[in-house]
Amino acid sequence: LLAAPGDTRPAAPKPAGRPAPVKPQLREVLAYQRQHPEFASLLEDVSARLGKPLGHGDTATLLYLLDTVGLPPHVILTEVVYAVSIGRGNMRYIEKLALDWADQELTTLEAVDEHIRYLERCRTAAARVETLLELPRPLSAAHACLAEKWLEQWHVREDMLIRAAAITTEKTGRLTVPYMDKILERWQAEGIDAPEKIPATAARKKGAAATNPEESSLDLAQLDEQLQRYTPVFGQKT
Repeated sequence: LLAAPGDTRPAAPKPAGRPAPVKPQLREVLAYQRQHPEFASLLEDVSARLGKPLGHGDTATLLYLLDTVGLPPHVILTEVVYAVSIGRGNMRYIEKLALDWADQELTTLEAVDEHIRYLERCRTAAARVETLLELPRPLSAAHACLAEKWLEQWHVREDMLIRAAAITTEKTGRLTVPYMDKILERWQAEGIDAPEKIPATAARKKGAAATNPEESSLDLAQLDEQLQRYTPVFGQKT
């Protein structure tokens, strides 16, 4: 799970002054390793975590992250451990993860640890939503963090999640998670926290909605119009 697509909180802008990703040559890596014992120790630790010897490309990437990007060794190692824990223990992903988190100014062990705990909550929430809604495939990283928002931040009830998913599917023809999020955000803003509080109309929809008396009482056309005019406020900094 990457933070940029996965985190619903506003991300910090990318720093304009980051040098171009020019990797050091082998002789530079070897010279740096001789002069800086902490880098040699980092290489040993990363190799142990990945369970394989590091090639030149790997060591060049680690030196780039350490000396050019400016990440401390313990932060780099923590990112490696996290990547391995989610089954993404390859240097290409580790570099992308490290650069993404550096863009968000997650450059201390405390900040990285807190962010990892957030991503774990996203994974747990996604699993709950996938089971509840009987989804045929796992949620994406971004949608997993929407699930965390619904369950951990807004404390949305399961019956409300089911109702929002049903409305979304009926309106869009499939479970479009961002559309479902928009419905839940509007309900959250208006204090609609139980199915009986959902606005209803006596008019019945034709077609598929008419076959479901429970759902057909919802004026989906009116709801869609309101959603298009609604400006989300939750999750934004004031």
